Amino acid sequence: MADAVGVASSVTAFIKNILTLINYVKDVYNTPAEISQFLKELKFLKIYLSAVDELISRSTENGPWLKTLKQLDNNPPDSVFNELMKLLEELDGKLRVTPPQWKMVKKRLLWTLTKTSVEEDLKRIERLKTLVMSAVQVDHITLSHAMVADVKGTVDVVLIADDKAEKVARWLTPSDYVAVQQGKLKERVGNTGEWFLESPGFMSWKDGSTESRTLWCPGSPGIGKSVLASIIVNALQSPIYEKTLVQQKTLVLSIFCDRQSANTQTVENVLRSLLKQRVQAHGLSDSITFLYDNNTRLFFDDLTEVLVEELKSFDRVYIILDALDEFPENDGGQEKLINALRTLGTSLFKTDTRLDIRAADEDIKTYIMSKLSSGRLAHHIKGRDHMRGEILSGVTAKADGIFLLACIHMASLAEAKSRKSLRGTLRKLSGNIWEAYDNALERINCQSKDRKELAYRILGWIAFARHPLTVSELRYALAVEPAMLALDLDDEDVLGDFCAGLVIIRLESIFMTADAPNSFLACKRPSRAPVCHMSSLGDFALPLDAKNDNVLRGLAEKHPFLHYSSAHWGYHASGAVEHSMEDEIIAFLTDGIDLTNRRRVANIFHRRTISNEAPMPIQFAMDYGLVHIMDVLLLRGNCECKEPLLLIAVQRGDLKMVKLLLERDNVNPNARSPSSQQTPLLYAVEQREHTHIVEMLLRSGRVDVNIKGSNGRTPL
Repeated sequence: MADAVGVASSVTAFIKNILTLINYVKDVYNTPAEISQFLKELKFLKIYLSAVDELISRSTENGPWLKTLKQLDNNPPDSVFNELMKLLEELDGKLRVTPPQWKMVKKRLLWTLTKTSVEEDLKRIERLKTLVMSAVQVDHITLSHAMVADVKGTVDVVLIADDKAEKVARWLTPSDYVAVQQGKLKERVGNTGEWFLESPGFMSWKDGSTESRTLWCPGSPGIGKSVLASIIVNALQSPIYEKTLVQQKTLVLSIFCDRQSANTQTVENVLRSLLKQRVQAHGLSDSITFLYDNNTRLFFDDLTEVLVEELKSFDRVYIILDALDEFPENDGGQEKLINALRTLGTSLFKTDTRLDIRAADEDIKTYIMSKLSSGRLAHHIKGRDHMRGEILSGVTAKADGIFLLACIHMASLAEAKSRKSLRGTLRKLSGNIWEAYDNALERINCQSKDRKELAYRILGWIAFARHPLTVSELRYALAVEPAMLALDLDDEDVLGDFCAGLVIIRLESIFMTADAPNSFLACKRPSRAPVCHMSSLGDFALPLDAKNDNVLRGLAEKHPFLHYSSAHWGYHASGAVEHSMEDEIIAFLTDGIDLTNRRRVANIFHRRTISNEAPMPIQFAMDYGLVHIMDVLLLRGNCECKEPLLLIAVQRGDLKMVKLLLERDNVNPNARSPSSQQTPLLYAVEQREHTHIVEMLLRSGRVDVNIKGSNGRTPL
């Protein structure tokens, strides 16, 4: 086993060096975007090498896999392993500084290279990463081709595995909790949340040293639970827990519930997302690849079975569930979600440890100090330490452990045009979160009509967008008048003036000052929502007269908002807007040429396949849950489908759509699928999580309970 030992030693050394480099970069915050990407690539490389390390221990001396791996160490000094070691040594020299110097550059990574050289290092890491991944996933012949391609300066062959993993992830679900977690993490300030990570309750849960496998963390609204959840996910994935990560095969999964996603947030979609995260973190398994290659339609039981088997391959699995109370409660959704998660681990939710969350005063003070270091506030308190102290103690006291309240107060203080007005605002700070929001909206209402309108449109987009918008996306979404295009949305003070300090820019994206309750904004300004929908539809309705996919991709570069609107137009077109904009939506869905392009866009940008089981307008309405629009389309006729419409709705678990279709005389509730021979009732009975749909079908009095399935059995 001399060869195996030699290769294993090399891989172990690589992992140790990569963890050291990652720790350098992790020691700072607010890093530039290219360095954040650099950190991400290092983590991926470490994951692949950890997989190699694990496979080595299972290999025999003459086994085909070890022979494949040895190609990476052939032909020294030009071998892939030698190049990797050279790269790591170079990066170590660029990043290594003495401890005193490190403390002096705490806010910004000391980076001795130009951005161009950073990009060159990223390319080298990507090239080496794909070669290592080929050794893990592909046979030695493919790896040889990949190495030849690499010498020629191309990596098309080795990118196949990466590309397939991405396609499979998108095929599983367009939902992306990883992106949500990363967006929430951007809202973190400094090292806030460390108190939780260092608490005995969390440490014992993480280590599995207690009988309880569930850590229950309740807390009042506005204390920053979602941001804390993202911090926990990040911590579990970071080299802080090096021993656990290296010695055990660990998987960290997250679920972020929110009321905005009520139409699409189902138990099945959550399970799909967990499978997607498994692919994103550890690549493709044979079973997931098989399901994708055969285009297997996955339903609840299938998803549960696959997930249970996939999780068995890990020594430890963490599942972080945020905002369970925001998961749709209709049809028993929350209970179903808990039951589904319980099937993944027999001890889940049987016993739990409670750890109440309250924003630590030190975290609140860290946030306050970060806001006092820039903008008008920094100017007002310059050379006035006593004023800094007054703000620090005053805001901390009024916040009383509620992070959101501290954010709102700092936003209102940032609006002060003079030190006198700053002191006046400080004296009037409220200890009630809703009163603080009312005060902020009142300041918006006192502006001129144009400024007020723009402020509410900005707030509406940020509050109700499906993910954090970049500055360029928001510019396009607002579709302001030409005279307003000079508005500098990159200037946080300008945004503060327009939006009463409720908006900030972080890492090129725009956020609410804190995790503002969207229901509050909705109840205060419900009439603003259609404006957002109108903009979204207008952008996506651009004449996409593209002749090929490359032209469509080019359109996305010219129109930054196209990528967002092509993914989420259905969400913004649902609900009350279906009535107020019925004509526009119907016209939007019945333009044959444009609709074909929209299907192509969904596939190109989001790997989302819009099926052809029904006419495209019907299918789009079904896929996006547009119940009223579906009703209008059915009244207009042309609803001949390859699969029964009611069966499609039942398969999606869309209770509202099922109810609508049962009420339509031109929909046959007993129609069979030509492929599976199932009726809606037969299918719903087989899926144990569809009990409410079964009840609805039976109560309608229109379904035949005596129809037999392909197995000769009736639903009863």
